[in-house]
Amino acid sequence: IHMCCARASCKAYTLDSAKFKPVPVFGNGDIMSFTDWEEQMQHRRQWIQELAELEEEEERRVMNGHGRAADMDKVARKTPEELGLDPYSHLTTCMLARGVLLKPWLPTEIKERRHWDISSSERFDMLKRFADYGLEHWGSDRRGVDSTRRFLLDWISFLHRYVPVGLIEAQYLPQHINDRPPRFQGRNELETLMGSTSVKDWIKISEMLLGPVDENYSFQPKHKANAYETPSQELVDALTETKA
Repeated sequence: IHMCCARASCKAYTLDSAKFKPVPVFGNGDIMSFTDWEEQMQHRRQWIQELAELEEEEERRVMNGHGRAADMDKVARKTPEELGLDPYSHLTTCMLARGVLLKPWLPTEIKERRHWDISSSERFDMLKRFADYGLEHWGSDRRGVDSTRRFLLDWISFLHRYVPVGLIEAQYLPQHINDRPPRFQGRNELETLMGSTSVKDWIKISEMLLGPVDENYSFQPKHKANAYETPSQELVDALTETKA
């Protein structure tokens, strides 16, 4: 179930769907940091612990002759809301989904419980490995290079949305998937280039890995986030006139 958009109704729909047992439900999206992950999983752990305590209490009542064995089954069949527990406990687990496209190192952050201020050179090394895997799979001929470049550019259309941890003020950590960060100047030229919203800069990065493209080469990303939409020229002109 997708929970990737900013509207609360989407999350409510996910939680409502999770009430239909015994089907496992996975919340898909919105995980962009280890704190996001731990917050959601903490709801799950808390529910399991509190449910176990309720079942133990009911078992003691049965053993003491104050209840029936059937009452224990009723406890297990109740929803978390009926038991006074957190509604997020319906979720079996959460998928990283788009978060790992923006931050391939997200599993490491979750495992080590930290916000990783990964360097631009380390991120570029990941792109190198991706390009190597592509050429190994599709071949190093013209067709293979073009296929590798196309998939690489599709990935960069997600990667550029990451804002380095070292550039974010502490009160705004962690970055959320629906944030609308302003354009920023990186700590070096490569970091600035990797954060560019321009397709021309994405192609430039691909040329650093796969060689130059033809003069008329163009790329149209398949996925375009509204939060990162480039303003129209009309809007830019209107804002310029307003400032003047």
